[in-house]
Amino acid sequence: MQSVIVSDFVRHAVEPESMSFSCSVSRFGEFFYRVSGGAYALAVDRADAFLAPCLLHAMKQGQAVEFDVPVSESLARNAADLAFVFAAQLGLAAPKVLFHRVVDDLTDIADGSICGFSGGVDSWFTLQQEFFGCDRSSLRVHHLLFNNVGANTSSHKDVEAYERAQAVARMYGLPLWRVDSNMDALLGMGFQLTHTARNVSTAHLFPAVARRFLYSSADDYTHTRIGRSEDMCYSDPVILPLMSVPSMRLQSSGARFTRGHKTRSILSIPDTRHLLDVCVRHDRQWKTTNCGHCFKCVRTLAILEAAGVLQEFGEAFDLDAYRARWKVNLRKLRSSPKPADREVMEVLLEAGLATDNPAVRLHSRFIEARAGSRRRLRGLRRRLLEHIGLS
Repeated sequence: MQSVIVSDFVRHAVEPESMSFSCSVSRFGEFFYRVSGGAYALAVDRADAFLAPCLLHAMKQGQAVEFDVPVSESLARNAADLAFVFAAQLGLAAPKVLFHRVVDDLTDIADGSICGFSGGVDSWFTLQQEFFGCDRSSLRVHHLLFNNVGANTSSHKDVEAYERAQAVARMYGLPLWRVDSNMDALLGMGFQLTHTARNVSTAHLFPAVARRFLYSSADDYTHTRIGRSEDMCYSDPVILPLMSVPSMRLQSSGARFTRGHKTRSILSIPDTRHLLDVCVRHDRQWKTTNCGHCFKCVRTLAILEAAGVLQEFGEAFDLDAYRARWKVNLRKLRSSPKPADREVMEVLLEAGLATDNPAVRLHSRFIEARAGSRRRLRGLRRRLLEHIGLS
């Protein structure tokens, strides 16, 4: 079997405050991270940030992967388990992993926390809990991170999201780092399928800046599962410890709270009224930051309406679009088997903004059960093929 070879780890200054880190990936070429925002402070002598994306790349190619670059001992020991979790979620075979240059773990060399900031509900909630609400300097958020690793596929969306992150960093006096990467080209998979691996990999570029990376949870602990899924968030509580090292602990932030709780909690931050950004649309056919009718906008606005503050967010959302499609979106929420949508329906029912429909609820459960059966059958087929050596 051919192997994906990861070699030639290089770091070099690009500009006075920018630094590039790269590896060579066989039959792909250069895989890089470019860090801006005072990169002279970085002291990265290992390729830990490249491990998870290269595992996923090898998995998609159906090949083993060999790391001929320095990798921390903790990550090397956890790589097989991490590959198992990725494979279970994606419905692929876990690759064999070989390391040629394992190095000793670093100990803590920095204090405080760094967290990604996208402008969404989860990011704002992390700031509320870990910046405004944390009085321990050794744990408090001291840095913000903007990752450009495939979420924003259009240039204007990327520019606008970064400008909002810059505005928030200035308002609260926090340094902002930016990471650009060609990871999307390397992986060639949907962002939702792989977002955790993409975003938290960049944490390993910052051991000299913070000792804790907070990844804003997209779901709560009760929905944690290992298995076929369209969203990597359900495996976050397992993936993050496996990708941690002593000098950079990766931790889920907000996972013990529901989306309704987090959305209502960030109402205490006035700046969310004009800076909240949850929209997944990139075509920009509206004047506000958020379109008002994509699935994330609908979830957020429904909770805000249940809280009685919908009108306060008219600067950030197209409320006319939301209201015009309300009946259609309500039907979609009712019939959706997704945990996040079911949770929003519960919020609407409690607020008296929707009525229960047992027939639709039963249909939703049937769809979910059928999807679960298909996942189990695919997993059984994959394990059978592995057993007889045809995978």
